[in-house]
Amino acid sequence: MDRDMNRDKISMGEGRGSGVKRTAPKPLTTVRITSLKPGETLADGAVRPSSGSLKIRKRKLTNGTVTEWIFNWTRGRKSSRLTIGRYSPTETENCFTLSQARSQAAHLQALISAGQDPMLQREIQRETQRVAEVAAITVLQDARDRTFASVLAAYIQSLRAQGKNNSAADAENMFGNHVLKAFPELAGLPAAAIQPEHIARILRRLWSEPLVLDHRAHAN
Repeated sequence: MDRDMNRDKISMGEGRGSGVKRTAPKPLTTVRITSLKPGETLADGAVRPSSGSLKIRKRKLTNGTVTEWIFNWTRGRKSSRLTIGRYSPTETENCFTLSQARSQAAHLQALISAGQDPMLQREIQRETQRVAEVAAITVLQDARDRTFASVLAAYIQSLRAQGKNNSAADAENMFGNHVLKAFPELAGLPAAAIQPEHIARILRRLWSEPLVLDHRAHAN
C-alpha cells in the first residue's frame, strides 16, 4: 500500500479552537522525487489543494519500478484519482516534469472549479482522438485503394452533379484520350502513387497534340 510520506501532520492540543495544528506538505523538488522509495507517495505543497491535490508515487512493476503523477480531488462525498502520467526529470515524450505536472494540475483544478469532471473530460478527449485517428486511416486507405482512373471518373461525376454537363463531356473526352488510352499504366496506379513526373508526361502529350473538345455550345 502506498504511504503518503508528507501528508498533513496533525498534532493534538496545539492551535486555536479545535486544538489541531496542520502542517502543509512542502513543495516537491527533483532531489526529493529522486529519493522516493517504492510504495511512497508525496504531495506537492506548491499546488494548493483547494480543488484537488498533486501527488507523485513510486510503485513496483514486474520488471522494475515506475514513478508517476496522480491528481486527487473530492466532490461531495466522492473521492477520485486520476493518473496524469509518468515522471521524467527532463522533457520527454509522454512523460511530465515537475513543472509540467504542476501546469496539468492547475488545468484540472480549473476544470473542477468550473463544475466539470476531469475523468469525463479525459474520456471525451480520448474518444475524440480515436475518432480522428480512424478518420485519418480511412482517408489514407481510400486514397490508397482508389486508382487514378477512378479519381478522374469521380471528378467527371462531380461536374455532372453540378449541372456542368458540357464541361463533364470535355473532361471525359480529354481524360479518355490523353490519360486512359495514352497512359493505361498510370490510369491503373493508386491515386496516392501519382507523382509530379507522371502529370508532366500527360501535360507534354496535351501540349504536343491538338485538344479536341466537344463542339456543342458551352453553357458551363
